[in-house]
Amino acid sequence: MAFGGGAGARRVRNEINVTPLVDVVLVLLIIFLVAMPVLMRMLDVDIPKRTDVPTELPVQTIVEIKKDGGLLLNGVAIEQSARAEKLTAQLEHKHDKVVFVDFDEA
Repeated sequence: MAFGGGAGARRVRNEINVTPLVDVVLVLLIIFLVAMPVLMRMLDVDIPKRTDVPTELPVQTIVEIKKDGGLLLNGVAIEQSARAEKLTAQLEHKHDKVVFVDFDEA
């Protein structure tokens, strides 16, 4: 409580003096802001290892169709009779069966 003077009368004031409260809160805030990075550096975090790592690297399957009707599978020319078997063999063990098709400009 604070005592205020006015015309020599000593009366008790019933309002809260907030200046010391604000000072204390600001000092605590500065202490926490300085201390948090130091405390966070000392924490050890155990991150679990991934168990669902794919066994094969994702290799793209690219089919190129040439102007003369020839077909390239990943840059290798394949015969017309073996197209289906080669493409099936390329994709049968893959989880994501994605094929990119490239055409000749002409």
